[in-house]
Amino acid sequence: MWKKKKYSFLPKPSSQGGATPGYAAGSNLEESSEFLFLNRQFYKETILKKPSLHGIKTHSFWEKDKGRLYGRVNLKGDSIYLPESNLTQIPGGRGEFYALSPVVDAFEDLKEHLREKTRHLGNQLIDDPLQYVLITNIMNGNIAAAWRSFFIEYTDYLESTSETLISSFLGPTRERKITGFKTFFGQYLTAIKIVARNAGITPTAFLRSATCPVACSGLIIDILDLNHGEDSHKNILLQTKGYFLLASAAKKFGFVIDENAPWRLVADIFSTPMRRYMANYGATFGKDKMFEELYADLSPYEMEYMRFYVVDQYNKYVESRPTISIYQKGCKSKNKKINDLSQGWAPTSIRTMIREPVDAFDSAGRFNSNSKFAQKYNELFWIRFYYNVRLIEQGEEMELSRFNEKFKDVVRYYRIHGQAKTVQAINRELIMNLRVF
Repeated sequence: MWKKKKYSFLPKPSSQGGATPGYAAGSNLEESSEFLFLNRQFYKETILKKPSLHGIKTHSFWEKDKGRLYGRVNLKGDSIYLPESNLTQIPGGRGEFYALSPVVDAFEDLKEHLREKTRHLGNQLIDDPLQYVLITNIMNGNIAAAWRSFFIEYTDYLESTSETLISSFLGPTRERKITGFKTFFGQYLTAIKIVARNAGITPTAFLRSATCPVACSGLIIDILDLNHGEDSHKNILLQTKGYFLLASAAKKFGFVIDENAPWRLVADIFSTPMRRYMANYGATFGKDKMFEELYADLSPYEMEYMRFYVVDQYNKYVESRPTISIYQKGCKSKNKKINDLSQGWAPTSIRTMIREPVDAFDSAGRFNSNSKFAQKYNELFWIRFYYNVRLIEQGEEMELSRFNEKFKDVVRYYRIHGQAKTVQAINRELIMNLRVF
């Protein structure tokens, strides 16, 4: 395993004003933003452009949109996710790691190729482990990370967001207004709007954000577990003999290297070798059919996920706060008595009200579309909620009157095309600036 103590010989970065970087010393822990900018610039424009690295194909997830969204949107720009049915476990390794099935096949062939290529190195792999740490880890099956479930990551994100939201936003004054789902939803929507102005809430917004792990695509395999914010680690790896050997071999099997994480293999889905592997799983060779055959559109699940989550949050809220004390001011009596200091008003009374959970799920815990709740809060109710939040997330929040007029067009589209297509159309209009409604 890669250990930081091996880097003790590196010079310590200086954060003094006007410091000139002479090596890749950028770090996310750096307090001086100027020094961090200069060193990140040095890494990108000097280290990565060394003649010795010429010809090595890389990918950057730090590039906006195209780079970051690689494997998370299809060629039309729609949000997609990788179904677990198209995953294969990576053989060997210390733990269970998965990736897209053709990617695993290509990785296994790369592993065998490296074993053959390094036979002549003999004891060099043992005597100089730092130089060949990438190669030996692959051959020994020591994988650090691979695929991560989008839905698990998104659920965890929503849970942490809601815990903060409920604890900070729903204070005593607001809580007294919540008597059932309708009043809870009103307060929840107000809070969600505040969050949506600064962070993603919907599945599409989360998937396209930097918060969503790039590993959700199933197209990457991390060989080492290193800090992406430490450029000194990257610089050392880029100069090792093993890096050049791996980079040249990886290309033959449809992989490129992540330039901001030289220990990461990224499947190049447009390369001829990788397309051959994908063809074994139904993606026609020579045609861009990968996303149609191996990935799934996120649109049909967005509304269900948001609806389930909001209702589930309400039920959890009711479970933790089942009762509410409501203060009722007494009515004024017409028959005011002499010496009545209350001016005829009856004393204020306190009434305890029980909050009822929503019966919207079946015995398996799935949302019951035939329930009374689903009939009362139908698909159009949730599409309105989704559209409202998506507008805010994209920085296009509208006045209520304008929103109502615009939503009439959304309703007309929904009547013809249904829920999933409407969600897809909302995102195409907001993200791709297509005139749909």
